[in-house]
Amino acid sequence: MKISFTTPLMNVDGSPITANEAAALQYFVLIDTVNPPVTKYAVPASVIASGTKNADGSFTITMDKAETDLGFTLPAPGTQLFIAAEDEYGTVMSPETPVVSYTVPTPTPSAPGNLSVS
Repeated sequence: MKISFTTPLMNVDGSPITANEAAALQYFVLIDTVNPPVTKYAVPASVIASGTKNADGSFTITMDKAETDLGFTLPAPGTQLFIAAEDEYGTVMSPETPVVSYTVPTPTPSAPGNLSVS
């Protein structure tokens, strides 16, 4: 599952986030079957550091395999999930995504063949 978000440029009070403050921020992705989602997964510092800088000065943080990066187990296909992101202070959460349903990719590969055990 691929998840991405952009880092904020402003504080809640409207003041700009300094470069030093931005570099020190940590983020969490919330993934759950309830809305709003409550189960938090820390975004690894290495993933944050590899973010792509945007024209406005924010960064896009992308996890191409969020289940590996965040350490959560993919649910059964068809399970509805709610996903959001927040900073380390947890004071403001991003808007939740619309309902996400994990599905098995299609076409689905057939079973492995020629299994041998000695």
